[in-house]
Parts: sequence; structure tokens; C-alpha cells
Amino acid sequence: MKKYCIFALVVFFCLTGFLSGCTETPEEIHGLDSRLVGEWQDQEISYEILTFYNDGTYNVAEGETANWSTAAGGKLWMYGMLYSYALSENNTVLSITQESYTRTYRKV
Repeated sequence: MKKYCIFALVVFFCLTGFLSGCTETPEEIHGLDSRLVGEWQDQEISYEILTFYNDGTYNVAEGETANWSTAAGGKLWMYGMLYSYALSENNTVLSITQESYTRTYRKV
């Protein structure tokens, strides 16, 4: 029983440490690219609207709200993760990439 309690405490502290780091923005990511502010419609899932606000928050149509920020080199911090982003077609198309997966949005 004592081994189980120790194991449970170790798992608890590991998960707490891991999850608490997920909400912090890396030091180099503190800017806001004003070109992202506005509503963006997902080109694959048409009902999903991603809205970036100029106060550094964003909202997805399902009601999820969190913080976002950007850095040089096309880096975007959102969902507690670091992505790459690119704007095209006169800043009306937004591509957000993580590893090999890209989602494309069009400005509404």
C-alpha cells in the first residue's frame, strides 16, 4: 500500500508539472501580428471560425477562448503549443502548420 501511495504521488506531481507548463508562453513569443486580428474561416471545416482579438485572445466558434501571440520567423503560440504561420493572397489566407499538418483559413 505504501508503494502505491508513493507511486500515485509521483504521478500526480509529474502531471501537475507537465500541465502547468502548457499554459505559459515561451519567452521569445510576446508580440501580436495585427494582420491576424479578425475572423478566419477554416477551409476544410466550414463551420469553424477562428477569431483573433487585438488584446491577445482568440475564440473558436465552439466557444473555446485562450491567449495567442506571435514572434519573428512566423511563429504562433496558441492552444498551449508553438506553430508556424504564413499569410498569403494579400493577407486573406492564413496557413497554420505544426510539424507536417497544415490548416488553412480564409479571412471572413
